[in-house]
Amino acid sequence: MAKEKLPAGIDVNTYIKDGFKHVADVVHCANGTWSYRNVDDFIMFDPHNSWVYFIVVGNKIVKVGESEKPLGIRYGGERGQPVPNSSCRFGGYRQGRSEQFIREALQDSEEVVSIWAKKCEIVEHKTIFAGKERLVKSYCHKTLEKEYINLIKNLTGSIPPLNKIRK
Repeated sequence: MAKEKLPAGIDVNTYIKDGFKHVADVVHCANGTWSYRNVDDFIMFDPHNSWVYFIVVGNKIVKVGESEKPLGIRYGGERGQPVPNSSCRFGGYRQGRSEQFIREALQDSEEVVSIWAKKCEIVEHKTIFAGKERLVKSYCHKTLEKEYINLIKNLTGSIPPLNKIRK
C-alpha cells in the first residue's frame, strides 16, 4: 500500500532549505527512556545554545521546539549519547519528566522517530545597560519556534499534535 503524501507544511523535507538537519533517530527503550542512533555528532554535540528543532515521525513533524541550551552534552557513559538530564535539550528528552508525555505518545510508533534541528543565529549589538555601553547577545530561537508553529498552522489548519496550544 502506497504511503499518503504529506501536506508540505508538516513534511520535514520542506524545511531542509531553511537549514534543518537530521540530528538523530530515536530508540524507544523498554524502561520508557530514549536513546539515539544515527547521531550526527557535529550537530548533537555542538556547544551552540540557540536552536529550533522538530520531532518527526516518518517525515511528519509532530513537535516544534526551541532550546537555549546545547542539543547534547557528551556523556562518557554511553558513546554517542547526550548526558541524560536537562543540562542539554536532547538529554532531557532521554528521561526528563517534562518530556515524558512526548516519549509516551511516540512509544508505539511504527515509523522512525527522528530529531531535526536548525542552528539559530546569535547577534551581538551595543546597548546602554546600567548607564554604560555594553555588548549584548540577542537570540531568536523562541521567536522562530512560534513562527514555525504558526506557519504549520496556516498551511495545514492545525499545530503539530505534540505542541501544546499557545495563547
